[in-house]
Amino acid sequence: MCLNATCAKIRQSSTAGIIAGDINIDLSKYNEHLCTTNYVNTLIASNFFPVTVMPTRITPITLLQLLIICVTFKVKMLNVN
Repeated sequence: MCLNATCAKIRQSSTAGIIAGDINIDLSKYNEHLCTTNYVNTLIASNFFPVTVMPTRITPITLLQLLIICVTFKVKMLNVN
């Protein structure tokens, strides 16, 4: 199932959603790599936001965040007074 369809199914449900995985997409290339840009934009357009903040692969010249965890919440789930 493609990412757009998966996000749409989660949006239609009445529960929060989590997308997680070792997807080997370097989020630091957001402005440089079209596929990375499209991936992140699709998630954000579907109200999924990355919650991982630490790099998952460290080499002498790079810090990569390859394990991606994104979450979305329904407005009614947030107890805002």
